[in-house]
Amino acid sequence: MKKLPKWLSKALIVLMALTLLTGSVIVYGATLPDFIPNTPIQFNNLYDALFSELHLSTGNITYPYEEGSWRYYYWCVYNCQYNADYTIHVNHNGRKAMEVQLYDADGTTMLAEDKGTLTRLETGRYNYNCEITYSLTEGHKYYYRIAFSEHYLDSCGDFTVSLVSTPGNRITSDENILLQIGNYEPYTYDIDEYSRERLRNDLTFIAIYTGGVVDRWYGSENPTGVPTLRGCYIMFDYSDCAATVGEHTITAHYMGRSTSKTFYITGCEHQYNLTSQTERTWLKSATQTYKCDVCGKEYTSVTEKSGKELFADFNNHLDARHGERNYSADFDLNKDQIINVRDFSILYSIFDETKQDFNRCLNLRRNDKNYKEEYDLNGDGIINMRDYVILYSTKTHM
Repeated sequence: MKKLPKWLSKALIVLMALTLLTGSVIVYGATLPDFIPNTPIQFNNLYDALFSELHLSTGNITYPYEEGSWRYYYWCVYNCQYNADYTIHVNHNGRKAMEVQLYDADGTTMLAEDKGTLTRLETGRYNYNCEITYSLTEGHKYYYRIAFSEHYLDSCGDFTVSLVSTPGNRITSDENILLQIGNYEPYTYDIDEYSRERLRNDLTFIAIYTGGVVDRWYGSENPTGVPTLRGCYIMFDYSDCAATVGEHTITAHYMGRSTSKTFYITGCEHQYNLTSQTERTWLKSATQTYKCDVCGKEYTSVTEKSGKELFADFNNHLDARHGERNYSADFDLNKDQIINVRDFSILYSIFDETKQDFNRCLNLRRNDKNYKEEYDLNGDGIINMRDYVILYSTKTHM
């Protein structure tokens, strides 16, 4: 029997942190983001993506291990969580030939014969489709090896991997798993308050096992991490849970069973346009204000820090160049990729402009025509030398 390479017994390198941890794994036919792995070419978190389709790519990495005419590998590891028949689907269209094999944890080849169909196209590319179904045992580890031919050293192109299962025997039917959102039905969110994290927090998953034993998973008690109940992942399908007004459905997959729940999002799908903007001064940040053309809602965002904010922290960034740890584009006022005395000089000019405008408002009282609240720094209703002392102190404390 063929054994795995010795290096496989070492800890495999995790190449991609699945978005499952934030509840965004997409199930049954949707896709996860593409990624390009590092060497060695391995993917060992397939068990995190049960019921999910993955997009994988070898990139342009050369891996030195060779076995016959095969040399580029993914090792897809699955730790079986329940007894069932599992089917792995692999599809590929690219410049390399491909094969898929299944091993057990001891390195024994369980399916030595490649079950895929490989076709050489007129263009010289390969089309490969593979479907392997095998009964796997709970608590055991299995390896799916996906290998490519050695004819090209550059990328083999994208391919997809999906792993699905028949129902496990601990849940007798889909009716024995339930999904609830909040404390009443139908559950409704205002679009300004809705988020995928908020939805997860409101979820309750209920499983009724053989023999009538009931167990629950609460999103409010598990705000992060992989949703798990009795050692098995609960896979939430958020593909219909975008922040748009209307009816939505979330689906949960557990031990090969599925259940869904409907919820609603109400409110305005804002269409914002820029309505006004302010320039940076010594005392005020630069801002942009946006207004929704539909409902009139406004919000303001800061685009540049005020001069006094930059001045207070300038020494911590002085002489930093682009790419260095303490470099910040906020302090690179002339955008020359280095923070130095030229940027400091610009800061002084911002202070001088503010001081000149302050002088024009000197001795003005609240309700006077040209009175500006921003210069009444002690809030006594008059702009005078007391305020000037406060203004000047912002330039002397660095």
